Amino acid sequence: METPASQLPTQGRDLGLDIAGVVVGAVLGVACGAATRLSRASDGIAFARAGALAVLLWIVGMASRAGFEYWATYGGSGSLARFSQDNLITGSAAWTAALLLMALAQVLGRLAVIRVRSSRVAAAG
Repeated sequence: METPASQLPTQGRDLGLDIAGVVVGAVLGVACGAATRLSRASDGIAFARAGALAVLLWIVGMASRAGFEYWATYGGSGSLARFSQDNLITGSAAWTAALLLMALAQVLGRLAVIRVRSSRVAAAG
């Protein structure tokens, strides 16, 4: 029986997988936000510019999720099924949730850091 899309899979070790996804995404997002350069524009508004490190961190997060999906679809499904079974992960819905939570945490982590830093830059002027 499929889990409704509005529910997060939490059986077995699914919640641990979700937490791992959130932690990895948050670390990448916070690091990306910290590596983004901020300055004040002539109108006093904070201006953000992503440097090479921020771009690299963002690409690492995006490419790791896309690469995992490609691997799982084209050749890795057997290995992924064995890993999931051995580690009590209930199935594809758990992996989907973990990857989506990772992406959300990366975006929110970056946004939060840039928001805090931009308010400081704008206030310092």
